[in-house]
Amino acid sequence: MKDYFIGFKIAWGMLSTIPILTLNEFKQGYNGYATAMYPLVGLLLALLLNLSALLLEPYLASWHLYTVLFVLWVYLYGAIHLDGVADVYDGLKSYAPKEKLREIMKDPRVGALGFIFTTMLLFLKLSGFIALADVTALLSIMMLSRYGVLFQVYFFNSGGDMSTAAQSEFTPINFFVASLSVALFGLLFLGFSIFLWMALVAVVAPLIAKRLLHRFEKINGDMYGYSVEWIEIILIYAFLIL
Repeated sequence: MKDYFIGFKIAWGMLSTIPILTLNEFKQGYNGYATAMYPLVGLLLALLLNLSALLLEPYLASWHLYTVLFVLWVYLYGAIHLDGVADVYDGLKSYAPKEKLREIMKDPRVGALGFIFTTMLLFLKLSGFIALADVTALLSIMMLSRYGVLFQVYFFNSGGDMSTAAQSEFTPINFFVASLSVALFGLLFLGFSIFLWMALVAVVAPLIAKRLLHRFEKINGDMYGYSVEWIEIILIYAFLIL
């Protein structure tokens, strides 16, 4: 348990802006434990959004409430996933050869197409969230989106930065612990349908990874952020439809 607690502190420090119980760097020997804690970080951030909704709901109109919550949502994870989205789109929409794409992605300046497509993604996600009008759904959505990334870490070729460290230490036991925690918490929010949602994520996340690998050959941390954002959008609209 101590290893997972240290792993949680690393994951929390990397994936949130709340300066409590944080370790702001990957630590050799604990990266697999940290990766297993990604879904829990998403769940706790969603709990903070639910608490914020309870405090703000008496004072704000519905559309305004969900817009404010959306901004807070982005703030709580420090827009780190959106930074990945912009970098990935800079690469995806470039006509440069594959060997140049990672250099393009590492450029701190956001290209025009990266900015445009990231803005479009934000509008798509915000409009879906306002239409859903259910902040409690985020308990499942934010947990499942980060769970989806674990399939990419475990099954797909990583390359560079934190992705290599995460993959090298993410063991089958870590994956099992993460899956069990998602299932147990999901049973509280969604009942037995959590297993269908987990199955959906287990299909969607590899499909995103395969598309990225076709263009980039290896998956890195920016692509995990890109995946989180797109899985959340898909889940929001799935919740709307279903």
